Formats: sequence, structure tokens, C-alpha cells
Amino acid sequence: MIIIYFSQSGTTKAAAEQLHSVLNVPIYQIEPVKAYPADFSELAEVTKLEVAKQVQPDLKRMAIDLPEDHKIILGFPTWRHQPPMLIERFFCRKRFKGPTNFSVYNQFG
Repeated sequence: MIIIYFSQSGTTKAAAEQLHSVLNVPIYQIEPVKAYPADFSELAEVTKLEVAKQVQPDLKRMAIDLPEDHKIILGFPTWRHQPPMLIERFFCRKRFKGPTNFSVYNQFG
């Protein structure tokens, strides 16, 4: 089992780290190459454009060591009533082979 998360404000990061401390499993952070704006109004405009144009932002390289059982806890905030577009990019980039079990922890943050 591993934990993978994206957090803009730190709320999802805190939740992922708390799970990590309880489960004692590897933890990985999804990060965009270009950081999102810290200002909420600017962030709202950027995410609105991403969704409207189906833009999937580039991600920083991640070296994820998937365990044999492929159990993944995935955490992310909800933007515009859906996962951030970088979550779409993450799934496009990562090729999950064999059965993979996801537990999605959806947290505003």
C-alpha cells in the first residue's frame, strides 16, 4: 500500500501525512511543474480555464515504487466539483499494470 496525494492549501497534505504516520507506508506528492497561484481568485481562474480547455498541467517527475498488491490511497482537493486536472494528467502518465485498488480520499485543500 502507498499514499499518493496532491495538496494546494496543505489540508490534503496534512491528512495524507496523518494516514502515513498511522499506516507507516510510503507517501508521494503529486506536484505541478508550474505552481498554482496561492491567491484564491487567481487559482479559480486558472482552474476554470483548465477545465474549459481540458488542460492537464505538466507534473514534476515522480519515482513511485508500486507494491505488488497495488493498493493506493489517493488524496486530492475537489475543484469545480471534480478532481484537479493534474490528477487526470497523473493517470495519463502512470501506467498501472495488473489489478490496482484505489481508495480515494477526497479532501478540500
